[in-house]
Amino acid sequence: NLVEPLISVITSIGYDHQQFLGNDLRQIAREKAGIIKKGVNCITNNTDPMVLEELQTACQSRSSRLKTLVPEENIEVLRIDLYGSQFNAIFSETSFHDLEISLAGYHQIINAGLAVLAMLNLGKIPVKETEIKSGLKKARWPARLQIITENPLVLLDVAHNIDGFEKVFNFIRLNLPARPIRVIAGLAKDKDYEKIARILSENASTVGIIRNFSERGMPAENLKNE
Repeated sequence: NLVEPLISVITSIGYDHQQFLGNDLRQIAREKAGIIKKGVNCITNNTDPMVLEELQTACQSRSSRLKTLVPEENIEVLRIDLYGSQFNAIFSETSFHDLEISLAGYHQIINAGLAVLAMLNLGKIPVKETEIKSGLKKARWPARLQIITENPLVLLDVAHNIDGFEKVFNFIRLNLPARPIRVIAGLAKDKDYEKIARILSENASTVGIIRNFSERGMPAENLKNE
């Protein structure tokens, strides 16, 4: 928030860090909108009407234009698997076909689409289609559905809020439906462990809970009992 950006990008807003950001999506969106600067356009992939209303209000007060990536309109999925995805990104300005990323999950396609939309709206820095395609293909994000071993299949993901856990299990259910899921997990003290425990209970056949993995770690018994 110290710099004057060429564009402001607000990614999907969920419940996390409520002690700083607020206890409902409207409050959290209002805090996130603090990065929007006067006369600097903003893009987002949020589609929740309440969130969009807050972002639009902030943009209007700062003479900024808000652009929203709408997955159903702007993204055509061609392939999703454990090793990445292929998709088309279709915008009013232009379209890009056969974009590839090495990141697993539909949510990463949406993130990549948002990155493309950001490139199109930088204004002062022209970016070629070949550079966009090359950049997306090279992108790596360790510890996000990262394959540690293939036999047995071990995935590492640093999901730490409800939204993150749901996205991980949505991907596994859709792409690895026949496999039993065994989880090893550890949570920090400030996480919504009741709801995370429900997600784990609904999806995993076995859960191992790490004790004292960090100074911020939650007592393992809390999550175990839930």
